[in-house]
Amino acid sequence: MDKDQHIDALKACISDVTLDMDPHKMRQMGYQVIDTIVDHISGLKGRSPANFADPPTMKALLDEPMPEQPQTMEALLDTFKERVYPYAIHPDHPRFFGYFPCSGSIVGILADALASGTNFFAGHWYAGAGPSQVELVVLDWFKTMLGYPSEAGGLLVSGGSMANLTALTAARHNKLGERFDDGVLYLSEQSHASIDRAARVIGFRQDQIRYITVDETYRLDMNTLKQAVEADRKAGLRPFCVVANAGSTNTGAVDPIFDLAAFSMEQNLWLHVDAAYGGFGMLSDRGRHLLRGIDEADSITLDPHKWLYVPFEAGCLLCKDRKSLERTFTMHPEYLQDIDRDDNLVNFCDHGIQLTRSFRALKIWMTLKHYGIEKFQALVDQHLDLALLAKALFDQSPVLDVMVRPQLGVVCFRYIPETPVPDHMDRETYLQKLNEALVERIHRNGKALLSTTRLQNQYAIRFCPMNHRTTKEDVISTIAVLEQTGREVEKEMVSKWAGGQIGK
Repeated sequence: MDKDQHIDALKACISDVTLDMDPHKMRQMGYQVIDTIVDHISGLKGRSPANFADPPTMKALLDEPMPEQPQTMEALLDTFKERVYPYAIHPDHPRFFGYFPCSGSIVGILADALASGTNFFAGHWYAGAGPSQVELVVLDWFKTMLGYPSEAGGLLVSGGSMANLTALTAARHNKLGERFDDGVLYLSEQSHASIDRAARVIGFRQDQIRYITVDETYRLDMNTLKQAVEADRKAGLRPFCVVANAGSTNTGAVDPIFDLAAFSMEQNLWLHVDAAYGGFGMLSDRGRHLLRGIDEADSITLDPHKWLYVPFEAGCLLCKDRKSLERTFTMHPEYLQDIDRDDNLVNFCDHGIQLTRSFRALKIWMTLKHYGIEKFQALVDQHLDLALLAKALFDQSPVLDVMVRPQLGVVCFRYIPETPVPDHMDRETYLQKLNEALVERIHRNGKALLSTTRLQNQYAIRFCPMNHRTTKEDVISTIAVLEQTGREVEKEMVSKWAGGQIGK
């Protein structure tokens, strides 16, 4: 067979298979998906905020071999509605008070669909000047909000965990260089687990991490930090980074950022502020007061999918010195030789871990432009006020006890029984059993969803009103249900104790 015959044979076996379909059919499928999304949003208030299921149940519902034959969009949506959708928590539900509620607005949802549909590559300027410039605009807005200088830089990432990993990688590279086996990292004992995970990923041993104690308000204790840094320097180690909380996950506590910034500058330490939750508190006068000094941090983590109400995934890392990111992450492989390395251009692949990046900035850009910043300022203030309302109602209750004063929008509390603790039982063990049963009952009856934690080894329930759909009536009614359900659970436990069903 000569070359022409070979080429003809190849042409004959290629049938130009494609996944595209006619425009009318694509629009029809899109309308069905949009209807499903709108039905979800409009029906949230009438549903339970969570429906839990065990692995055997889900396996029975969804396990199947890889499909060989096509299915219609109608059939796929029916399967989704019947077998996937009901079995999940809804962090956009107005009575979802656990963890940090994330409730995307319809504008952010549609923008996310637009970004997926156009499928722009946002890894470098050469491939996407428009998407890159939109991301730069969004970063400039965040820099202005935080008081960062114009030469600061950053990028959008999947969430706070990836932002913290990127920040610690930059801190290690810029402060310790290639040898870091004697470097020491300092963080509050209330820091998010993503900090520990990031430290592990980038090669730090457990003995290179110092967990600094907190005060009675769960803020990092400055004296303990100073003593730890001094001791490590005397031991010949190299302290290089301090991580501050700007809204801790457990209590919403904000570390003394202003004092930490001054100390870090004096000691030549990189200061990273994990403001995944609290950073957009800067939109509020109260938040700006709490976050005073954040503009002096070397790096800051933000999560727009929290207080800016865009869908997952949307995190952000900002660095005061843009070059610190480029020194850490810039690579020049042969297959990227077409990228223009002009200093006037920003290639986001040089600022972080990812080369292939989606157009995350679009949903933030469109959301802020559609609603306007005043709307988000009002929402931040509203949720700080809802937390204060919750605290006031807890304080008024004879059975619900606030465990720490809220600094941002998290209120930690627990149910305290009206009947005496059984003589033969440890008080904290009894309170834990009682509060565990209360949370389980609340979740089972579908009235609300709350999450739990431990504060000074005491079982605590977290109440975080952060959803833009949450009203004061949602807060009031949920706390009333907590009181009523707590009394029911307490009565049952007293009966079981009297019957000997609760042992020592």
